Amino acid sequence: MLLAENLYKTYKTKERISFLKSKVKSVEAVKDISLSVKPGQIVGLLGINGAGKTSTIKILSGILSPDEGTVVMDDVDVIKNSMKVKSMVNLVSGGERNLYWRLSGRENLRYFGALYGLSRPIINKRTIELMDIVGLTDAIDTPVEKYSKGMKQRLQIARGLINNPRYLFLDEPTLGLDIMIAKEIRGYIRKMVSQQHKGAILTTHYIGEAEELCDYIYIIDNGSVLAKGTSAELKNLIPTGVQTAITLDRMDNDVKFSLDKLFANSTVDINYDENTVIISGSGFLLGDIIGKISAMSIKILELKHTEPKLEDALLKLVRGDSD
Repeated sequence: MLLAENLYKTYKTKERISFLKSKVKSVEAVKDISLSVKPGQIVGLLGINGAGKTSTIKILSGILSPDEGTVVMDDVDVIKNSMKVKSMVNLVSGGERNLYWRLSGRENLRYFGALYGLSRPIINKRTIELMDIVGLTDAIDTPVEKYSKGMKQRLQIARGLINNPRYLFLDEPTLGLDIMIAKEIRGYIRKMVSQQHKGAILTTHYIGEAEELCDYIYIIDNGSVLAKGTSAELKNLIPTGVQTAITLDRMDNDVKFSLDKLFANSTVDINYDENTVIISGSGFLLGDIIGKISAMSIKILELKHTEPKLEDALLKLVRGDSD
């Protein structure tokens, strides 16, 4: 398990105030962040730009030392053993970075495998296996400059797995990809994490991607964890996010009285808009409502049920939106 507790990191920068004078400015990038990642689990870090996600990942991967706090990766102290930790992690980034275009797919994996100190036989074996996993066997000796965007991103995944890392950092892995290719990449990621039992941390600006992939999510803003939980738990932070609208063929005071009585001991809110009854909140059985309406010989013309979105929860927490 990757376990981080009470992380703090402050950057000091010089800010010029006149031609000859400057002052030291302190920026708290990470403020008391604690999180955990289990093998076989994808954990999301969500937040707007400047929230502290990058600094947190640098600390977790041993690139940056925190001012305070501890990070332990499978019983290894990340801060004291950063070189050992670097052999246990890898990064898959979005876009077309971290690849050498003039080299072939095979040559790229050989190069990055050598950087991790792997032997040539192991590199060759891993290269064949990984290119098969990501569906690039037929293009293994093709220069990367001739790869499509989707092929390059699949090669990024192979490159990120060349050292067989225990923990993988996924930095916007589908950035700039079209819908079909992005879906394919997400499939590779989910399959890789579950079958190879790796821990993964995902940063993304695509909220739907986080909902699809992440088993657990931390929402970060101004260097602090604002909320954490599963996607469903975070959505529940919006109390009126669940809404059911039922349009009837007629609406009168008797109908309203019957429905109000049905919800008398409920925590939901019920409102009426012409022939539509709008129920906000959860904790009721839709079958009971339909049964009550049918008993009054009323036809249901339309029924719409909407669930809260993770994006709504993020905006509510970060910006204080109430709409």
